[in-house]
Amino acid sequence: MRLELTLPALERLIAGDNDLELHLKKQIIQEFAKRHLKEVAETATYEAAIAATKTFVDAAAKEAFDIENLTVNHVWPTVGYRIKSMIETLVKDSAQKAVDEALVKVLEYQKSYWSKYVNDAVKKAVDRQIEAEIKEGIHKRLEAAVNL
Repeated sequence: MRLELTLPALERLIAGDNDLELHLKKQIIQEFAKRHLKEVAETATYEAAIAATKTFVDAAAKEAFDIENLTVNHVWPTVGYRIKSMIETLVKDSAQKAVDEALVKVLEYQKSYWSKYVNDAVKKAVDRQIEAEIKEGIHKRLEAAVNL
């Protein structure tokens, strides 16, 4: 046995019940949308996500590397070279800066160390010289006193 629901049979079944008719229409529309419009909605969402991603990548490329419309133009081969060149320059600059800072620290330490070392050596030499001159002066006076 087979039961079919035709439009005239459906109209007699509903018989002017607007709420039931509205509910059935909503269900029919939802089922149609689920079966036939899901793929269209997913495609639209996918396309919107791609467009948003392209906009973000273009803005980031412009800001970071001064490259216009990276996702639209066919600039990938030159972008690789430009980015490599920029990275090499940044690494060289950073390395040179680190070396320069290290040299300045080493030179400051050496200057401080050698200044103290030289000052101590000069002070000891001056003290020895003064002591030697005092001894020599005392020795001369004693000789002069003895010779009198």
